[in-house]
Amino acid sequence: MREEVTGQRFYSREGLWWSGRKIKWSQRDRCTGLRDIDDKWLHEGDIIRFAAGAWWARRREWLILCDKEHGWSAVRNGLLGQAHVLEEPQMQLQAWRWSGFGWNRPV
Repeated sequence: MREEVTGQRFYSREGLWWSGRKIKWSQRDRCTGLRDIDDKWLHEGDIIRFAAGAWWARRREWLILCDKEHGWSAVRNGLLGQAHVLEEPQMQLQAWRWSGFGWNRPV
């Protein structure tokens, strides 16, 4: 679903063909307002990777989260179990590649 400033809503299953016809869903994810390098919208719960930089940095996966107090952030586990966090301004400076859905990953 895409909502215009006017309040009008448009719907698309694949993000290409938009119409005013509603799509039934059981849940929906909040959009970050950011797009990856393939021009796909990034949403809360998505897994992303750096699209540029050293090969080891591009292999690390980040989970997009939203906090009412801090806004959007990307988090990942470090090698020693510590959490690494990129806040929204830092996320906007990076080129990302969508990698999957966080809710679809095995624990």
